[in-house]
Amino acid sequence: MKRPFLLLFCLISLAVRGQNVQPVLFTASKPVSVKPLEKLAVASAKGSYMKVYDGNGRQYALLPLHGLTEFVVGGALGRQMLKVFNSKGQITDTASFFVDASTDIDDGGYYKRMFHLFYNGMFADEKSGVSSIHWNGNQYDVFVPWVLDNFHTMKGKQYFLPNARELIDIMRQAQRADGMIYSFVQYMQNADYFLTRDKAYGYSKRIGDRVFVRQPTENHPEYIYVNTIYNCWKSEGDDEWMKRNLGSAAKALDYTVNDPARWSRRFQLLKRVYTIDSWDFEVDD
Repeated sequence: MKRPFLLLFCLISLAVRGQNVQPVLFTASKPVSVKPLEKLAVASAKGSYMKVYDGNGRQYALLPLHGLTEFVVGGALGRQMLKVFNSKGQITDTASFFVDASTDIDDGGYYKRMFHLFYNGMFADEKSGVSSIHWNGNQYDVFVPWVLDNFHTMKGKQYFLPNARELIDIMRQAQRADGMIYSFVQYMQNADYFLTRDKAYGYSKRIGDRVFVRQPTENHPEYIYVNTIYNCWKSEGDDEWMKRNLGSAAKALDYTVNDPARWSRRFQLLKRVYTIDSWDFEVDD
Protein backbone atom coordinates (compact mmCIF):
# COMPACT_ATOMS: atom_id res chain seq x y z
CA MET A 1 0.00 0.00 0.00
CA LYS A 2 1.41 3.36 -0.99
CA ARG A 3 2.05 5.63 1.97
CA PRO A 4 0.09 8.93 2.04
CA PHE A 5 2.20 12.04 1.55
CA LEU A 6 2.40 13.83 4.89
CA LEU A 7 4.10 17.21 5.09
CA LEU A 8 5.50 18.94 8.15
CA PHE A 9 6.09 22.67 8.02
CA CYS A 10 8.40 24.56 10.33
CA LEU A 11 6.55 27.78 11.09
CA ILE A 12 9.10 29.27 13.48
CA SER A 13 10.17 32.10 11.22
CA LEU A 14 6.61 33.28 10.58
CA ALA A 15 6.21 34.49 14.17
CA VAL A 16 9.47 36.44 14.38
CA ARG A 17 8.75 40.16 14.51
CA GLY A 18 6.05 39.91 11.85
CA GLN A 19 8.50 39.08 9.09
CA ASN A 20 6.94 37.68 5.93
CA VAL A 21 9.23 34.66 5.56
CA GLN A 22 8.29 31.49 3.72
CA PRO A 23 8.07 28.47 6.03
CA VAL A 24 10.68 25.72 5.77
CA LEU A 25 9.18 22.59 4.23
CA PHE A 26 9.88 19.04 5.40
CA THR A 27 8.55 15.80 4.04
CA ALA A 28 7.81 12.92 6.37
CA SER A 29 11.03 11.22 5.27
CA LYS A 30 13.25 14.21 6.05
CA PRO A 31 14.30 14.66 9.71
CA VAL A 32 12.92 17.74 11.42
CA SER A 33 14.76 19.25 14.39
CA VAL A 34 13.04 21.94 16.44
CA LYS A 35 13.09 23.55 19.87
CA PRO A 36 10.39 23.56 22.57
CA LEU A 37 7.65 26.19 22.09
CA GLU A 38 8.32 26.50 18.38
CA LYS A 39 5.51 25.81 15.95
CA LEU A 40 5.07 22.96 13.51
CA ALA A 41 2.20 22.46 11.10
CA VAL A 42 0.84 19.52 9.14
CA ALA A 43 -0.49 19.63 5.59
CA SER A 44 -1.74 17.01 3.12
CA ALA A 45 -2.76 14.74 5.98
CA LYS A 46 -5.44 12.17 5.12
CA GLY A 47 -7.44 11.73 8.30
CA SER A 48 -9.78 13.30 10.83
CA TYR A 49 -7.44 14.19 13.69
CA MET A 50 -3.88 13.85 14.89
CA LYS A 51 -2.04 13.18 18.15
CA VAL A 52 1.47 14.26 19.11
CA TYR A 53 3.65 12.28 21.56
CA ASP A 54 6.76 13.56 23.31
CA GLY A 55 10.15 11.90 23.80
CA ASN A 56 8.77 9.82 26.68
CA GLY A 57 5.78 8.62 24.66
CA ARG A 58 3.33 10.91 26.46
CA GLN A 59 0.56 12.47 24.36
CA TYR A 60 0.49 16.25 24.64
CA ALA A 61 -1.60 17.34 21.64
CA LEU A 62 -4.91 16.19 20.13
CA LEU A 63 -6.12 18.30 17.20
CA PRO A 64 -8.74 18.03 14.46
CA LEU A 65 -7.22 18.20 10.98
CA HIS A 66 -7.94 20.94 8.48
CA GLY A 67 -5.96 22.50 5.62
CA LEU A 68 -2.95 23.47 7.71
CA THR A 69 -2.95 22.22 11.30
CA GLU A 70 -0.55 23.96 13.66
CA PHE A 71 0.71 22.86 17.06
CA VAL A 72 3.24 24.13 19.57
CA VAL A 73 6.12 21.76 20.28
CA GLY A 74 6.36 20.70 23.94
CA GLY A 75 6.87 17.76 26.26
CA ALA A 76 10.02 15.76 26.85
CA LEU A 77 12.99 16.19 24.56
CA GLY A 78 14.06 13.55 22.07
CA ARG A 79 12.34 11.82 19.17
CA GLN A 80 8.68 12.77 19.07
CA MET A 81 5.89 11.14 17.08
CA LEU A 82 2.94 12.57 15.20
CA LYS A 83 0.12 10.15 14.34
CA VAL A 84 -2.81 10.81 12.01
CA PHE A 85 -6.12 8.95 12.61
CA ASN A 86 -9.25 8.48 10.48
CA SER A 87 -12.79 8.74 11.82
CA LYS A 88 -12.66 5.07 12.92
CA GLY A 89 -9.59 5.67 15.10
CA GLN A 90 -7.23 3.88 12.71
CA ILE A 91 -3.74 5.27 12.07
CA THR A 92 -3.43 6.52 8.50
CA ASP A 93 -0.02 8.15 8.69
CA THR A 94 2.87 8.96 11.03
CA ALA A 95 5.86 11.28 11.13
CA SER A 96 8.66 11.79 13.61
CA PHE A 97 10.74 14.81 14.49
CA PHE A 98 13.46 15.63 17.00
CA VAL A 99 13.19 18.13 19.83
CA ASP A 100 16.29 19.50 21.51
CA ALA A 101 17.08 22.54 23.61
CA SER A 102 20.08 24.37 25.01
CA THR A 103 20.35 27.39 27.27
CA ASP A 104 21.40 30.48 25.34
CA ILE A 105 21.06 34.26 25.23
CA ASP A 106 21.37 35.88 21.83
CA ASP A 107 20.61 39.55 21.29
CA GLY A 108 23.07 39.61 18.42
CA GLY A 109 25.62 41.60 20.39
CA TYR A 110 26.50 42.69 23.92
CA TYR A 111 24.52 40.18 25.99
CA LYS A 112 25.41 37.28 23.72
CA ARG A 113 29.11 38.05 24.27
CA MET A 114 28.53 38.42 28.02
CA PHE A 115 26.66 35.11 28.16
CA HIS A 116 29.49 33.22 26.46
CA LEU A 117 32.07 34.91 28.69
CA PHE A 118 30.23 33.61 31.77
CA TYR A 119 29.65 30.20 30.18
CA ASN A 120 33.32 29.71 29.32
CA GLY A 121 34.27 30.83 32.84
CA MET A 122 32.27 27.96 34.35
CA PHE A 123 34.33 25.47 32.37
CA ALA A 124 37.74 27.08 32.90
CA ASP A 125 38.95 24.53 35.47
CA GLU A 126 37.13 21.42 34.28
CA LYS A 127 36.64 21.38 30.51
CA SER A 128 33.88 18.77 30.79
CA GLY A 129 32.26 20.72 33.62
CA VAL A 130 32.55 17.84 36.09
CA SER A 131 35.18 15.86 37.96
CA SER A 132 34.93 12.15 38.71
CA ILE A 133 35.08 10.61 42.18
CA HIS A 134 35.71 6.86 42.33
CA TRP A 135 34.42 5.41 45.58
CA ASN A 136 33.95 1.76 46.48
CA GLY A 137 34.07 0.68 42.85
CA ASN A 138 31.58 3.27 41.57
CA GLN A 139 32.13 6.46 39.62
CA TYR A 140 30.34 9.64 40.60
CA ASP A 141 30.48 12.78 38.45
CA VAL A 142 30.29 15.94 40.55
CA PHE A 143 30.73 19.63 39.94
CA VAL A 144 33.00 19.96 42.99
CA PRO A 145 33.68 17.36 45.72
CA TRP A 146 32.81 19.93 48.42
CA VAL A 147 29.16 20.20 49.52
CA LEU A 148 29.26 24.02 49.63
CA ASP A 149 31.11 24.54 46.35
CA ASN A 150 29.03 21.94 44.54
CA PHE A 151 25.85 23.81 45.56
CA HIS A 152 27.05 27.25 44.47
CA THR A 153 28.54 25.94 41.22
CA MET A 154 25.20 24.31 40.49
CA LYS A 155 23.56 27.75 40.33
CA GLY A 156 25.10 28.21 36.89
CA LYS A 157 25.82 24.71 35.66
CA GLN A 158 22.34 23.35 36.38
CA TYR A 159 21.20 24.94 33.10
CA PHE A 160 23.74 22.89 31.13
CA LEU A 161 24.63 19.72 33.08
CA PRO A 162 22.72 17.35 35.43
CA ASN A 163 25.53 16.36 37.81
CA ALA A 164 24.92 18.12 41.15
CA ARG A 165 22.90 15.18 42.48
CA GLU A 166 25.75 12.65 42.44
CA LEU A 167 27.57 14.34 45.32
CA ILE A 168 24.29 14.06 47.25
CA ASP A 169 24.27 10.32 46.47
CA ILE A 170 27.76 10.04 47.96
CA MET A 171 27.05 12.12 51.06
CA ARG A 172 23.77 10.38 51.78
CA GLN A 173 25.57 7.04 51.97
CA ALA A 174 28.40 8.48 54.08
CA GLN A 175 26.18 10.48 56.46
CA ARG A 176 27.21 10.09 60.08
CA ALA A 177 24.83 8.25 62.42
CA ASP A 178 23.86 11.48 64.20
CA GLY A 179 22.98 13.15 60.88
CA MET A 180 26.16 15.13 60.31
CA ILE A 181 27.12 15.74 56.67
CA TYR A 182 30.80 15.78 55.76
CA SER A 183 32.26 18.89 54.12
CA PHE A 184 33.96 17.01 51.30
CA VAL A 185 34.97 13.63 50.01
CA GLN A 186 38.66 12.99 49.47
CA TYR A 187 39.92 14.19 46.09
CA MET A 188 43.62 14.61 46.93
CA GLN A 189 46.07 11.70 46.88
CA ASN A 190 46.73 11.56 50.62
CA ALA A 191 44.14 12.60 53.21
CA ASP A 192 45.90 11.17 56.26
CA TYR A 193 46.49 14.71 57.51
CA PHE A 194 42.79 15.08 58.23
CA LEU A 195 42.60 11.75 60.03
CA THR A 196 45.45 12.89 62.28
CA ARG A 197 44.00 16.36 62.81
CA ASP A 198 40.55 15.06 63.78
CA LYS A 199 41.60 11.95 65.69
CA ALA A 200 40.16 13.27 68.95
CA TYR A 201 36.98 14.75 67.48
CA GLY A 202 35.71 12.29 64.87
CA TYR A 203 35.28 14.88 62.14
CA SER A 204 37.21 12.83 59.56
CA LYS A 205 36.73 9.17 58.77
CA ARG A 206 37.81 6.65 56.18
CA ILE A 207 34.69 5.11 54.66
CA GLY A 208 35.51 2.41 52.15
CA ASP A 209 38.41 3.61 50.03
CA ARG A 210 37.95 7.37 50.59
CA VAL A 211 38.39 9.73 53.50
CA PHE A 212 35.43 11.96 54.34
CA VAL A 213 36.20 15.24 56.10
CA ARG A 214 34.11 17.68 58.09
CA GLN A 215 35.86 20.98 58.57
CA PRO A 216 35.28 21.59 62.30
CA THR A 217 34.46 25.29 61.89
CA GLU A 218 31.70 24.83 59.33
CA ASN A 219 28.01 24.99 60.24
CA HIS A 220 26.58 24.98 56.72
CA PRO A 221 27.02 21.47 55.20
CA GLU A 222 23.64 20.24 56.48
CA TYR A 223 21.43 23.03 55.18
CA ILE A 224 23.48 23.29 51.98
CA TYR A 225 22.98 19.55 51.53
CA VAL A 226 19.21 19.97 51.90
CA ASN A 227 19.15 22.99 49.55
CA THR A 228 21.03 20.99 46.93
CA ILE A 229 18.52 18.14 47.15
CA TYR A 230 15.68 20.62 46.64
CA ASN A 231 17.39 22.35 43.70
CA CYS A 232 18.15 19.04 42.00
CA TRP A 233 14.51 18.05 42.35
CA LYS A 234 13.36 21.40 40.94
CA SER A 235 15.63 21.09 37.91
CA GLU A 236 14.98 17.40 37.17
CA GLY A 237 11.59 16.60 38.70
CA ASP A 238 12.73 13.14 39.80
CA ASP A 239 10.21 12.34 42.55
CA GLU A 240 11.62 8.88 43.29
CA TRP A 241 15.12 10.27 43.82
CA MET A 242 13.69 12.97 46.10
CA LYS A 243 11.87 10.33 48.18
CA ARG A 244 15.16 8.45 48.69
CA ASN A 245 16.70 11.60 50.17
CA LEU A 246 13.93 12.90 52.45
CA GLY A 247 14.88 10.82 55.50
CA SER A 248 18.52 11.80 55.18
CA ALA A 249 17.60 15.48 54.76
CA ALA A 250 15.46 15.46 57.91
CA LYS A 251 18.21 13.74 59.84
CA ALA A 252 20.74 16.35 58.71
CA LEU A 253 18.54 19.23 59.88
CA ASP A 254 17.92 17.50 63.21
CA TYR A 255 21.69 17.35 63.70
CA THR A 256 22.05 21.13 63.31
CA VAL A 257 19.74 21.85 66.27
CA ASN A 258 20.97 19.05 68.55
CA ASP A 259 24.76 19.14 68.34
CA PRO A 260 26.07 21.81 70.76
CA ALA A 261 28.91 22.48 68.31
CA ARG A 262 26.33 23.77 65.80
CA TRP A 263 23.40 25.14 67.84
CA SER A 264 23.19 27.96 70.34
CA ARG A 265 20.48 27.26 72.89
CA ARG A 266 20.93 30.77 74.24
CA PHE A 267 20.23 32.51 70.93
CA GLN A 268 18.26 29.70 69.23
CA LEU A 269 20.46 30.07 66.16
CA LEU A 270 23.10 28.12 64.28
CA LYS A 271 26.54 29.06 65.52
CA ARG A 272 30.07 28.86 64.26
CA VAL A 273 33.47 29.85 65.51
CA TYR A 274 35.03 33.18 64.52
CA THR A 275 37.42 32.52 61.64
CA ILE A 276 39.21 34.49 58.94
CA ASP A 277 36.74 33.38 56.26
CA SER A 278 33.17 32.09 56.01
CA TRP A 279 34.19 28.49 55.51
CA ASP A 280 37.01 26.30 56.84
CA PHE A 281 40.11 28.45 57.37
CA GLU A 282 41.88 28.12 60.67
CA VAL A 283 45.00 30.09 61.51
CA ASP A 284 46.60 27.15 63.33
CA ASP A 285 45.50 23.52 63.68
